[in-house]
Amino acid sequence: MFGISAVILTNTMLDGEVPGNYPVKIIAHWQVHGKSVSSHIRVSAWGPHRSGDEMIVSSQLYYNKTIGDFVCIHLHDGAYRMPWYTLAECRSDEIPDNNANP
Repeated sequence: MFGISAVILTNTMLDGEVPGNYPVKIIAHWQVHGKSVSSHIRVSAWGPHRSGDEMIVSSQLYYNKTIGDFVCIHLHDGAYRMPWYTLAECRSDEIPDNNANP
């Protein structure tokens, strides 16, 4: 167990590459209530994922975003070529301009 944890941790910590950036639309969101509350979103297809992904997010991101808003996925290669990603609010320059000409 400790060996696997060490590999995962060093894969992320030693990854010095610039991540790929994928702005994605939130297409659904919901919360699951039980002993605790978990906040979920489903995003549109991105990068190597041909279908949308469901993700558990912080309650802050959940309450700050709604369906149709953009969030950004930052895809990292990983130090050991084991890809990993983070999800965050997009900077204004990362959001696609719907009015731009192709």
